[in-house]
Amino acid sequence: MTATYTLEELRIASTSYAPALSLNRALPLRLRHLSRVAALALFGLAGVLSAFPGVRFALQGVVMERIPSAAGFFTPSSMEGFALLFLALWLSLILVEFYYRSAYFRDTFLLLPESPSWPSPRITFLVAEALRDADRGPVASLLRSPAGRMLFLRTLISPRSLAPLLQHSGHLSEAKDFSCPVSSEGGVIDFPAYVSALLQHEKEFASFIAREGVREEDLVGAARFQERLAARGKREERFWSREVLGRIPSIGKRWAYGAAYVLLRYARDVTEGLPVTFICETQSCLASVERIEAVLSRSREANVAIVGEEGVPRLELLHILARRIRNGTVLPALEHKRVFLFDTVSFVSTMKDKHRFEGELLRALRDAVRAGDVILVIPDFAALAKGAAALGADLLSLLDDFLASPNLQTVIILNPEEYHGQFEREGRFRSRFETVFSKGSDVESVREILEGELPALESLTGVFVSYPALSAVAESAERFLPGAMPDKALDLLRELPAVVLRSKRRIIEKEDVLGLITRKTGIKAGSVGGTERATLLGLEGKLRERVVGQREALALIAGALRRARAGVGNPKRPMGSFLFLGPTGVGKTETTKALAAAFFGDEEAMIRLDMSEYSTNDALVRLIGDTGSGKPGHLSALLREKPYGVLLLDEFEKTTKEVRDLFLQILDEGFFSDALGHRVNARNLLIIATSNAGADLIWRLMREGTNPAGEKKRIIDTLVAGGTFKPELLNRFDGIVIFNPLGGVELREIARRELGKLAKRLREKHLELVITDPLLNALISIGSDPAFGARPMIRAVQEKVEQYVADKLIAGELQPGSAVEVPTAHIT
Repeated sequence: MTATYTLEELRIASTSYAPALSLNRALPLRLRHLSRVAALALFGLAGVLSAFPGVRFALQGVVMERIPSAAGFFTPSSMEGFALLFLALWLSLILVEFYYRSAYFRDTFLLLPESPSWPSPRITFLVAEALRDADRGPVASLLRSPAGRMLFLRTLISPRSLAPLLQHSGHLSEAKDFSCPVSSEGGVIDFPAYVSALLQHEKEFASFIAREGVREEDLVGAARFQERLAARGKREERFWSREVLGRIPSIGKRWAYGAAYVLLRYARDVTEGLPVTFICETQSCLASVERIEAVLSRSREANVAIVGEEGVPRLELLHILARRIRNGTVLPALEHKRVFLFDTVSFVSTMKDKHRFEGELLRALRDAVRAGDVILVIPDFAALAKGAAALGADLLSLLDDFLASPNLQTVIILNPEEYHGQFEREGRFRSRFETVFSKGSDVESVREILEGELPALESLTGVFVSYPALSAVAESAERFLPGAMPDKALDLLRELPAVVLRSKRRIIEKEDVLGLITRKTGIKAGSVGGTERATLLGLEGKLRERVVGQREALALIAGALRRARAGVGNPKRPMGSFLFLGPTGVGKTETTKALAAAFFGDEEAMIRLDMSEYSTNDALVRLIGDTGSGKPGHLSALLREKPYGVLLLDEFEKTTKEVRDLFLQILDEGFFSDALGHRVNARNLLIIATSNAGADLIWRLMREGTNPAGEKKRIIDTLVAGGTFKPELLNRFDGIVIFNPLGGVELREIARRELGKLAKRLREKHLELVITDPLLNALISIGSDPAFGARPMIRAVQEKVEQYVADKLIAGELQPGSAVEVPTAHIT
């Protein structure tokens, strides 16, 4: 059971920070810092004037011109007295600061234990700071505290909007009901846990936060970010800690090991820090580091292959390992080791023949073994193997003896394609290397990584990033951008300052993130604006302009798309997915084109797959790729090229069971992995599957005078009973839409629209097509075929009307400005 504390218990716990809190109230931190600087500067000035009479006389002359009575201040004894006075003042301020820090550092997490140490407090300093005026109520105390002011600044809640809440905070619920659970991190109550408890207890406070447009998780996240910043700052300030002092290189530590002069030609010592693009200290990263550390600590075959896509933590894992080695917190077998990063490109480019390649590589490896303290990292192992093969050398054979050596640990880095295509089935590789797979981080982990990047980014660019914006970066990158996390989220974050600075602003808000996503992808990601709102609310009308009849089907589709745009759907699934059932020629494909135009602004946003072409045994391989040949799949390539739009799966019932199972996963999770292990995102797609299955039953229902849409369950049960689709696949679609056969009224409207399209084209040639009822009746008489829907009518317009006009134009019988009348006799 999780321990909880009442407000009174928290106030008692905050007394451990009383010296620091009282001092901060009497003399704020910035004032104390300025006072120390001023006292030290005045001490220095008095000392200079005392030691150098010439300077003192010159200054005395300047001062005496304005203040004649100040002569007594410039005697040597006076200067010495002032120097001692200011020195005493500076020392007093230093002692005051030591007194402050004796309490301030009590919640500091110590990577290396120190002795003597004080008991761990039950709350962190930020919580104690937020409780210093708890007599006025917990909310009022938070609002007035420095921690609270910084919290609301980070979430862009203005002081003006806080004023009404401050006035009414005394009327909030009784503090006696307040309880705060202990945080899972360290067993103490930290700032995010306290803020979360306030939101749960003080409903008026939670309502205020919601009215300001800030999500509760963002407010708690901002508090967590603030706590992490404070903890990191304290660790950096404690210059006397074992962790900091342990980083100072000792004089004789390296003397116990040999040098590696040959290796240094092609590798560099990166123990002090690898060239990484971000710092990853999430739980998944730390778990991977623990496994790498355990493997490298073996007595033999201590070699690791890190497999991960570009952009996921790979070198970053070794950066953490190198830091542990520096800090002395690594396993004993790895103490005093050095991490060397091999320059594959430089090595391969300088080797002109097999003899030199093998000779130089063997000399470098023997050098590393003799040194005895080398962890060799080869970041592009596949390129090294390829370079060796091009010269006729076998890299694994060259490395084999060294990989078995107890005096050398090797770490190689591969992407999934290289691992599965070249090394996975190689017996020598499997026997020498332990494989560690590095996966992309989830949104919560990426948010933590972004928090680590934020201080440096803000300092470098001069912008301020709100926490809702940072949260939107992590969520939007995962939802909308191709690539691996956290790399794509970091790229998005680093791109934002330039965008905001161009608009003469220095604050990055959530809408800036969503606006950039819209510009990069074409997907509307921000709040629904006026024009878009009108389009969405009138979506049925837009679709009816393209699709004749099918009112119930279009209403169902439009409603589902509004749900998707409003963001109430599941973000881990495609934007929308529908199964269109109905006879051929009734508007299923035309509806899909209309959706692409309405939702993405262009019919070209539609990707069409004729699933009848994927009905053979190799269908799945052709879609997702072949592991053996390394050939990418057609579906994988299409979605990487066009990750946003409408995916049309035409004649879906004709594909194989394996392909339908693939789409079951896509509809459920919004992604799939291709044959090479690469993740392919399908969450930014509207997926439309069309099928003529059940058309016979739909026709029979129409002949019986029954609306097929009202018999959807009967139609679906028939498809399941016949084995056309599995129930679990049908359940994954957001909607199953029944398209009715077209009647005479619909066919007449289709004929009118097709003639209207032709008339528009003829007007560009300054000709006017005359559309009459007899013409429409004649077209219906030859273009009505219930079994094929609208297609015979479209063909009739092409073959009879368009052909008639084309013949007249070529014969020169139609002049600009003429009215074109098609005789019904020509049609019938």
